[in-house]
Amino acid sequence: MKKFLLAFAALSVSIIYANDQILSYSPAEDSNTGWERQSYPVGCGYFGANVFGIVGNERIQVTHNALHIPNPENKKIALTNALEIRLKTGHADETNYARALDLDRAVAWTRYTCNGVNYRREIFASYPDKVLVIHLTADKKGALDFSLEPYAPFLSEYSRDSRGREIGRRAEITTDKTSLTVYQELNGLKIRCASHFRVLSDGIVNTRKDAIDVKGATTATVLMAIDTNYRLSSEVFCEEDWSKKLKPIDSRPSARAIVDAAAERGYDSLYKRHKGRTILLSLP
Repeated sequence: MKKFLLAFAALSVSIIYANDQILSYSPAEDSNTGWERQSYPVGCGYFGANVFGIVGNERIQVTHNALHIPNPENKKIALTNALEIRLKTGHADETNYARALDLDRAVAWTRYTCNGVNYRREIFASYPDKVLVIHLTADKKGALDFSLEPYAPFLSEYSRDSRGREIGRRAEITTDKTSLTVYQELNGLKIRCASHFRVLSDGIVNTRKDAIDVKGATTATVLMAIDTNYRLSSEVFCEEDWSKKLKPIDSRPSARAIVDAAAERGYDSLYKRHKGRTILLSLP
């Protein structure tokens, strides 16, 4: 069995590599340091996510390679945080805690025990189905309750920076009976970004203004797709006016269609298709 300790002098989180899994027995700090050095990354080429493994208020930070903003330090652009996802369980005083990045399966998992119930989360980014999959389970019937609360970070009023470039970011969250959409508009490059969520569960699923609530479940699967109005074209490279590089395409219908297709497949099929496309690059 391969096993060694990855030690970081400045960190309070110990990380162990064993059996093709990067293990830790404490969550990542809910901070920039935790994001950069302790969270576990998953990705599929379309987007990436960093998983913190926080029990009561899980944080999943999402990055999409089309979400850029003007770099305040030069004339170039910089990648920005696409979305923050919170899974709120209200759990505390957990025992038997562990989390890992399973390199063989390309899955980030977290497990713990709370009030005598064993809980587990498995998160992966599916390349064939273009969705983020968050699968939650409890080993006691009806013991799984949580709220899904995504939001757009770094919102600001539209204005111009010191170089005269348009900047700013705004967002709105809408829900219907079964799903939630975070729609963002980023000034400057005129990016339109939609993140669509849906929860499949054996429990009761309700939506409210900016969240999806799940009650009395034993298992639940959160599906998220993210799409933008970025399309590869000559204007992206040749148009000097940043505001004209992208067409004002509404990305909400396409994000919803991706999630609906994934929901039709169901969790077992999504995981099987994901696992079939993963390749382990073994550490020495």
